[in-house]
Amino acid sequence: METRTVHLIVLILIIDACVIGGLTFGAISLNPNGSPSETLAVKVNQKMSSSGTIMTTSNIGVYCDSRCTTNMTSISWGSLTPGDSVNQTVYVKDTGASVITLSLATSNWSPKGANTYITISWNQQGTQLSPGQLIPAILTLTVSSNIAGITSFSNSISMSGTG
Repeated sequence: METRTVHLIVLILIIDACVIGGLTFGAISLNPNGSPSETLAVKVNQKMSSSGTIMTTSNIGVYCDSRCTTNMTSISWGSLTPGDSVNQTVYVKDTGASVITLSLATSNWSPKGANTYITISWNQQGTQLSPGQLIPAILTLTVSSNIAGITSFSNSISMSGTG
């Protein structure tokens, strides 16, 4: 009876260590007598932090809210793990005097090569806006399940309106 209690405490400590360390832990199986038989790590993934700077051309505004009261100059994607996909809604307005076509590009990735495993896209690529028109745009960040060795990253997100 005492042996089973000791193993259960060890099992709880292992799981707690994984949760506290921001790791995703696979599975632990027990023998019929209650002792650990094998530890199977399906995936051990360190969470990574992220940030992005938003840059725009002079004829568009990017805002946090639909009332256009707060300019959006940076974005934090939160804590991410391999295989994650995260959406953030921003509001884009044509502040110029002519119809524009929207586009998005990323640059200045740090560390170099992070964009091999991390992509940023949006649902408004090629959309035309009339002067004064405001639309919601969903930015999507996707992290490859094959990412390794990157614990944080940053980049620049350029939103432009041409026309």
